[in-house]
Amino acid sequence: TWINPDKKVNLNLLYNSNKDGFKAATFHSLCDGKGATITFIESTLGYRFGGYTTVSWDQSGQYKSDAYSFIFSLSHKRKFKVTCT
Repeated sequence: TWINPDKKVNLNLLYNSNKDGFKAATFHSLCDGKGATITFIESTLGYRFGGYTTVSWDQSGQYKSDAYSFIFSLSHKRKFKVTCT
């Protein structure tokens, strides 16, 4: 419901560091240009968090703007809007 409360959202796993490894090149080969993505992270301390963006990953090195992006904490069940100044 955090992504779109009015629609059912289908998710496809693009990358799993446990299966695909931790190399940036592998991440980008599997995730670049795929459209909207949600990223899930678990820290070594067990915190679960992540982020969502409608902007595709790429390797341009340019900052992108996305009015729909947010970061979240699953551990604390909170969503935070991303703002740029």
